Amino acid sequence: MIEREVIKTVRFSPDEMRMIQEKMHQFGTTNFSAFVRKMAIDGYVVRLELPEL
Repeated sequence: MIEREVIKTVRFSPDEMRMIQEKMHQFGTTNFSAFVRKMAIDGYVVRLELPEL
């Protein structure tokens, strides 16, 4: 088993937690730590720089 020594605390609003749980359900997991770890390492962020309209 992999040793994980670093602990991070993250706070979510109730709406954010609901959205995360929905994505976990779509992904097919109930393991929050594994899901967050997977998304933090393998997920991606889309940053849009839109000009002022």
